[in-house]
Amino acid sequence: MTSADNLPWAFGLVVYKDWLYITQFINNTVCRVDKQTGSNFQIIRSDADTPVGIKIYSGDNQPHGTSLCIPNNGGCEQLCLPTPQNTSVCACADGFELNSDAKTYLFKGSGKWLTYANLNTIERMDLETNVTETIAARVTNAVDLDIHYEKGYVYWSDVRAKKISRSAVNRTSISGSIEDIVVERVDVPDGITIDWMYNLLYWTDTGHNHIQVSRLDGTNRKTIIKNDSSLDQPRAIVVDPSTGLLFFSDWGSQPRIERCRMDGGERTIIINSDIIWPNGMTIDHIGKRLYWIDGSLNQIKSTRFDGTDTYTIIKNADVLPKPYDLVVYGSYVYWSNWQYRTICRVNKYTGQEFSVVVKYIRSPMGIQVFADEVQPKGKNVCEPNNGGCSHICFPLPAYNSAQSSSSGCMCPDFYIMLSDNKTCISMDTEIANPDLTKDTGVTSREIIVYPIIGVVVVILINVVLILIFWYRRRNTSPRSERTYEEPDNRISTVSAIYDTIDEQTELTSKMNNSNSGSVNPYLELSSSRTDPKNTYSDLIRINGDMNMPKCGTE
Repeated sequence: MTSADNLPWAFGLVVYKDWLYITQFINNTVCRVDKQTGSNFQIIRSDADTPVGIKIYSGDNQPHGTSLCIPNNGGCEQLCLPTPQNTSVCACADGFELNSDAKTYLFKGSGKWLTYANLNTIERMDLETNVTETIAARVTNAVDLDIHYEKGYVYWSDVRAKKISRSAVNRTSISGSIEDIVVERVDVPDGITIDWMYNLLYWTDTGHNHIQVSRLDGTNRKTIIKNDSSLDQPRAIVVDPSTGLLFFSDWGSQPRIERCRMDGGERTIIINSDIIWPNGMTIDHIGKRLYWIDGSLNQIKSTRFDGTDTYTIIKNADVLPKPYDLVVYGSYVYWSNWQYRTICRVNKYTGQEFSVVVKYIRSPMGIQVFADEVQPKGKNVCEPNNGGCSHICFPLPAYNSAQSSSSGCMCPDFYIMLSDNKTCISMDTEIANPDLTKDTGVTSREIIVYPIIGVVVVILINVVLILIFWYRRRNTSPRSERTYEEPDNRISTVSAIYDTIDEQTELTSKMNNSNSGSVNPYLELSSSRTDPKNTYSDLIRINGDMNMPKCGTE
C-alpha cells in the first residue's frame, strides 16, 4: 500500500502478528494493514484525538529469552549490556567511567551539584559534566530548597502538601528516599534556609504569616516572628550563622528586606526602596554580601549586611522575565526563570558573561549549589554543652565583625524560660509545679487564662477573615484571569504553581483478563493535543468484538 490518500500525516506504527498498525494525527484515526502486502486497509479507531505514538501491550511482542547479564548483573557494578556477538559488556552511567577491570566504575564529575526544585521533582546537575540526576520524585509542589553539605541532606518545602522534607545525598550518590520533617501546622512554607553550623532549620509561612525554626529533624519547633500584623507576606529567608544574622523578605503591601537575630529579635529594615517582589535571596558567605532577585523589576541586586553599598548586578526584562530564586557560587550568580524554564548565570561582579546553564525545566523554583564552599566552617559558640541551653542554642549577632562570640538560648513553642535564661520547661510542667517559675513573673493563672482569651480572639479574627475572603472572592476575577505582571493581582506561589500543573486524565479503558487468564492485547496511544493541560495516553482493544470498518481502497 503506497497511496498517500490512505495515510495522510501518518506518524506512529507498530507490528503485531500479521498486522501493521498506524496512527494518523490529522484525521484522528488508527488504521491497520496486512504487514506483508499492505492490503486489507482498515480503521480500528476514528476518534483518537490526534494520536501519535503507538505500542502493543501484549506478551506476544516481548518474547522470553535468556539474559546474558544473569546472574549478578554480569559482574558489572552499574550497567550490563548485551552485544550482537551474544556476549555482554559493562557500561557506566553519565558522569562515571570504567576502571581498568572493565566492571567497576570511577566517578569523574566535580561533585559540585547545582540543585533545584522542579515542581514534582528535586533535581541536580554536575557543574562540570552537566550530568543530571533526580534526587526525589513524586514530590507534590516543591518551591524552595537548601542543603546541609556536611551531613549530606537536601531540604525542600512543598506548598501543596504543606510540609518540609529532606533526602540524603553526597558528592557521588543519592539515596532516593524522602523523609518528611515538618508536617503539622504548616500552610504555605514559601522559603526555607539551613543553619549548618548550629544545625537549625528556618522557614517562612505565608499562610500563617510567621517565621519558625526547629532542629534539623523538625523537633524543638519555635515561632520566632509571630503573626502580629508586622508581617504581610514573608517569602525568602537566609541565614549567616557565623555572624548570627537572619534575613527575610516580605513582598506584601510594604515590600522590604529585614535583618534580625536568629531568635527573631532586634528586627531592622535594611532594604525598602527599589524593591517590589523580592522572590529569592542568597548570601555570599565569603564576601559577606546579601543578594536578592526581584520578580517585578526583573533585576538582581546586592548589598552589605547593613543595607549599605547597594548596587544592581543586572536589570533586564528580556534576560530576567519572571525570575524566582538565585544562588551565588564562585564568581557567578545563578537564577531560575519561570518563563524561559531555564537556569542562567552571570558574573556576580559585572553582570556580564551571560549563559544558560540548564534548559527545558518544567517549573524551576528554588536553587542551591551542593558544595563545601557554599557553607564554610566557622567557630560554634554553642560548643561545648549546647551553650548550657536545655533546648535551642543560637549565636548572638556580631554586627561589626565576621564572627559571633557569644550565644543565647530559646525555648520551643509551649515552653517557658526559667530565670536562669537557659532552662525551658513545658507549660504543663509549670502548672503541675508552680514553684519552678516563681522567679519568672509568670503565674499559673496567666498560663491558663491567657491562652483561653487568645483562643477566643483567634476565633473572632478567623470569622472576620472568612467574611473578608468570601466578599473578595465574590467581587474579584477568578485566578485564571490573573497575570504575573499585574501588581494588583499578583499571584501567590501556590497559585502560580497550580496554574502550571498538567491536568492528567485517566486511561479511557482498563486492561481486563480473559476467561482463560491470559491478558488481551491492547494498543496504547499517546496524544499530541496542543493543549498542554490535557495530554494523556489511551488504551484500545485490538481483538474481541471491536468493529473494524474498511476505508479507502485495498
